[in-house]
Amino acid sequence: MRKIEQALINALRNQENLNKGNTSVEHFQDIKTPGFETDVISEVRLHGNLIAEFNRAANAITFYDCGWRSVTTKSRLNALLSEFAPGWSVVQRSSEWLLVKSPARDNHRIQLPFNGCATFRGGNLIRD
Repeated sequence: MRKIEQALINALRNQENLNKGNTSVEHFQDIKTPGFETDVISEVRLHGNLIAEFNRAANAITFYDCGWRSVTTKSRLNALLSEFAPGWSVVQRSSEWLLVKSPARDNHRIQLPFNGCATFRGGNLIRD
C-alpha cells in the first residue's frame, strides 16, 4: 500500500481531515438518522471527485469511480476495500472493471461487473 493510501486509511480511522497530493478526506456530521445516535459521514476525494463515502454509525461505505477508471482510482479503491471489505478488490480484465471476492475455503470466487458504484456494510456487498 502506498504511503498516501495509508494516510488516507489513518485519516478515516481517526476522523481526521486529510489533504495530501491529489487525495483528500473530510468528515461531516450528518442529520441525525433514526436508530443512530450520531452519523459521521466521511468523504474521500481524488482530484476533487468523490470516490468513497463512509457512514461510521452504519459501518457502510460506498465506492464510486466517477467515470475515471484510472490506475490511481483503482489503487485508492483497493486500499479502502482492504480496510472496509477485506477479501474484495477491483480488478481490470480487458477494459472492464470487476469486483472480485477472493476465494474462501470452498474455492468459490465471486466476480461481478463494477458498474461505477458499490456499497458494503460490515464488509459485505449490499448494493452494486
